[in-house]
Amino acid sequence: TCSIVIEQMKIRTQDRPHMQWEVMDCTDLKFEDGSFDICIDKGMIDTLFCGSMPFLNAAKLTNEIQRVLKPSGIYFVVSYGIPEKRLFHFKRDHLDFSISTFIIKPEIPESEKEKSNK
Repeated sequence: TCSIVIEQMKIRTQDRPHMQWEVMDCTDLKFEDGSFDICIDKGMIDTLFCGSMPFLNAAKLTNEIQRVLKPSGIYFVVSYGIPEKRLFHFKRDHLDFSISTFIIKPEIPESEKEKSNK
């Protein structure tokens, strides 16, 4: 669960006292407005799409991210979803995100290519 991972990270990074780890609802963040220069979403939006009310929760997430970012802040998203399935959620009228997309395709090792050709 999240709390187990958070406890592991607290131990792993105890030599970095400036780092804080917390369990929190991403659709209702307990941080003040404009608290962060950058928010990194590594699969959170993908996780929301596996649960109930995914579109509503994705909207809540993006609203909260925009709220806690400083005006010049960066929202960096790493998603398994293809851009055509995800971009809509970042382009809603009430959001003020400038969007750039980068698609990273996995490199298939030669040994795997040979297996698929047989």
